[in-house]
Amino acid sequence: MTKKSFFYATFIMSIAFLFHAFHSPSTAHAGFFDRVKDIYTAPEKLDEVRERV
Repeated sequence: MTKKSFFYATFIMSIAFLFHAFHSPSTAHAGFFDRVKDIYTAPEKLDEVRERV
């Protein structure tokens, strides 16, 4: 590995690290936890639907 390619690899890895470190979390995480919570409340929701019919 030459010095020039080592510099470029280090530079790209530094940019990637900084982007990852300061990037705000996406809203997908909140959606995932909401779905997990919905799984646990699904039986109650099914009972409500059955009572309405």
